[in-house]
Amino acid sequence: MKKENQKRYEDGITLIALIIMIIILVILAAVTIRGLTGNTGIISSTQVAAEEYKIEQYKEQVLELRENAISEYSMMGKDITMESLAELMHEDETIWTKNTHANIGDTNTNDDIIATTTEGYMYQVYYDELTGQRFAEYVGKGEEVNLPKIKADYDKKTANLDFTASDENGIARVEILHRGIIYTDNATDETETLLEFNGEKEVSRTVALQKTGWYIVRVTSVQGYYRYAWIRVTSSVVAPVIEVKKEQEDLAMSEHSGWYGGVDKLKKVEVRMHTENETATDIYYKIIVNGKDEELEQNTEHNLGNGWQSAGSTDITITLPEKSGTIKIVAFSVDKKGNESENGTLDVLYDNIAPTLKLVPDITITGQDGENNWKIGAITISLSEAGGEDNDANSGVTKYYWGYSELDPNKDSDRKAIETNRS
Repeated sequence: MKKENQKRYEDGITLIALIIMIIILVILAAVTIRGLTGNTGIISSTQVAAEEYKIEQYKEQVLELRENAISEYSMMGKDITMESLAELMHEDETIWTKNTHANIGDTNTNDDIIATTTEGYMYQVYYDELTGQRFAEYVGKGEEVNLPKIKADYDKKTANLDFTASDENGIARVEILHRGIIYTDNATDETETLLEFNGEKEVSRTVALQKTGWYIVRVTSVQGYYRYAWIRVTSSVVAPVIEVKKEQEDLAMSEHSGWYGGVDKLKKVEVRMHTENETATDIYYKIIVNGKDEELEQNTEHNLGNGWQSAGSTDITITLPEKSGTIKIVAFSVDKKGNESENGTLDVLYDNIAPTLKLVPDITITGQDGENNWKIGAITISLSEAGGEDNDANSGVTKYYWGYSELDPNKDSDRKAIETNRS
C-alpha cells in the first residue's frame, strides 16, 4: 500500500511539473512572438530601419540630380530657374525618378520642386540662386496632391512671422525651426513655435521672431505628410560690398567679355569684401563653385557651418579658386549681438580650360592640274569655317586661325583669323 501511494505521489509531481513547464513555454513563446512582431519588436524595428534607409538613399540621389543640374548651368555662366532645374532633373537618365514638378507662384511661400520616385517617395527641393542656399527634405510617400500647403511672410518692421497652413484632410502640427532646432527665445515660449492642432483644414498664426538667420516652417498633416517654407530674417546691419580689384575687372570686361582666366594677369582673381557700417564686427562668407560650396579652412571658433567662414574682420581680400565656371561669393555682416545683414553677392565667370577643337577644315584649291596631284600656275585657295563641336562648355569659341607655309618650312605665313558664331 505504501508503494502504491508513493507511486501516485510521484506521478502527481510529474504531471504538475509538466503542466508548469507547458505554461512557462507558452509564456516564453508569447513574449518571443510579441518581441518579434509588436510595435517595438525586432521585425517591426527592422522594417522601420529599412524604410528610413531607403528614404535616405533616395534623398542622396535627389541631391545628386539637383547638384548636377545646377552645375550644368553654372559651368556656362547661366542663371537657372526653378522650371529649368526641374526639367533637367527629370531629363537626367535615371530609372527611379517618376516626376520632378516645379511649383511656381502658387499658394506656397517658396517656389519649389517636388521630386517623386517610382516607389512614391516624395522630396521637396528648394534652391535660392541669390544666396546659394538649398534644401531637400522628405515629405511623404504617395501623391503630390496629398501634400499640405504653407504660406509664410516675415514683417521686418514688427519682427513678426505670419503663416497660414492648409490641408483638405486637416493640419496636425506646425513647427518653427531655427538652425535645425525648435526656435525659442527669451521673448518667445516654445509652446508658441511648436503648435498642435486638431485637424483643422486651415490654420493661421503670428509669431514674434527675435533672432536673425534662416527659419524653417514645417507643416505636418494628420495623414503624416510634410511641407516646408524657408524664411530668412535679417537686421538693419548693412550688407558688405564685394568687388574684384579694379584693374582685373577692367581687363576682363574689355578683352574677355567678362570672363577671367586664360591670361597671366587674370589667373589669380582677388576679391575684396568690406563694410563701413559702424555696428558691424565681422563678415561671414562662402564661395560656391558651379552650385557647390567650396571647402574653406574653417575657423572653428566663429563658424556657422554649411560652408560659411568667418573673415574675422570687416575688410578682407581673398584669392578665388582657379576653377572653371561660375564662382559665386556670398557674404553678410554681423554685429556684436550676432544679428545678420542682408546678403551681398558677386558672380565671377572663370575659364581655365583651353578648347580642344573637333573640326575638319573645308579647304578648296582650284588651278591648273600638274603631275602627281600638284597644282601649277596661279591657284586659288578657298577656306570656310568648318562644322563640328568643341569641348569648351564654359566661355565657348569665338574665332579660329588658319595659315600656310611654303616649301621652305622656315617660312610661315601670317596667321589669318576667321570669326565664328559660337559663344
